[in-house]
Amino acid sequence: MALTVKKTKREELARLAQLEENAFAVNRRYFENGALPPISEEERIAYSLKALFEEKSIMLLSVYLEDEIVGGAAVKDISHNKKEIILFFIASKHQGKHLGQNALKMIEDAYPETEIWQLVTPTEVLRNAVFYVNKCGYRIIKIDAYDRSAEHGVFLFEKRKGGSS
Repeated sequence: MALTVKKTKREELARLAQLEENAFAVNRRYFENGALPPISEEERIAYSLKALFEEKSIMLLSVYLEDEIVGGAAVKDISHNKKEIILFFIASKHQGKHLGQNALKMIEDAYPETEIWQLVTPTEVLRNAVFYVNKCGYRIIKIDAYDRSAEHGVFLFEKRKGGSS
């Protein structure tokens, strides 16, 4: 089966939003407000797919398996050789089948000038950390925004071209 990554079209946003909700639903048990870590309403709006689609410094991408959208990503330009993956997801029914690992590699390969890749994920979702570190070659460089009382923070990941961190 052919896996491809393409620039998201406006008419794909509703379907992509459904898949995003589905993909992150597995994390509901970690967060009191559902699938997301504690963020403000302003942050929730700013990171909506519609807002990301409109943002000039961000490339919103759709992950296809054959002709079906199965996931998405948002890549932010930090500088000419540094990018941040601010959103990445694969629909839950397609997780655990190497699609995420292959899609992430395709995204990285689409930006050959990028020397440094960064991303974050909540500390509560250890499976994400295992995926990024063990499967995709990222390294945890910092735990940030840690709240001891809530036992919540974010892992900051980095991957450097050539594998050195």
